[in-house]
Amino acid sequence: MQNQTLQRFISYIKTQQVDKLPEFYTQLSDSDCVLVLKFCFEQAIQNQEVYIFFQDLCKQLITEKKALPEGLITGINTLERLAFFSSALTEIEGYKQANRQGNTLVHALCTNSQQTEWPFNFLRSLMLFERNESLAHALGHKNHQRMRPIDCYLAFNHNLAKLPDHELSALLALIEIQSKTSEQSEPGLLHAICQFLVKEKINKQLDSTHPRILLIASCFQARVETICTLLKI
Repeated sequence: MQNQTLQRFISYIKTQQVDKLPEFYTQLSDSDCVLVLKFCFEQAIQNQEVYIFFQDLCKQLITEKKALPEGLITGINTLERLAFFSSALTEIEGYKQANRQGNTLVHALCTNSQQTEWPFNFLRSLMLFERNESLAHALGHKNHQRMRPIDCYLAFNHNLAKLPDHELSALLALIEIQSKTSEQSEPGLLHAICQFLVKEKINKQLDSTHPRILLIASCFQARVETICTLLKI
């Protein structure tokens, strides 16, 4: 059953009172903001004919409040969701907004191992064609564990399927951007990540030629041989 907030939101759309939605949205709690934005996304995905309408509406609503509801930050964790909300995110510099754990949506994207489409090429395109300073900031942002988004990818995203060449190239480019926009990685983080991967037996699925080894080496500016030794492979 739809709650009253969502019912009113839908009613404004059905009665062609869309102009009332921005003010209505600004009065909502964070949880209700997430509810209506999720509704818009689902409607857009289900029917391409209304995709642009709901995408523009979300941009208008999010811009009106000038911030993402906290629950949406880690909810934007797939390429499909990122593409839908990207114009709104650019408008309010939403990429660098963080939740209470210090995670940005880029942390969420990098950590989600259930994705069927990788977001790295899309993110690189945003950097190249929009000169997205908010995104550059997010790539260098450290959460409360002192980990940047790509650090989280290397530690916690255990989808080891081979990345398509364009996605691997994009991820290497993002690592380079990260190195220019953040402080150096935390002392001991490389060892901690490798120890965690050994503990979780992820190292058993790797060998010295696996792209993940190259990515870890690139991220921490270390030799491949060093990474292999730390991972006991």
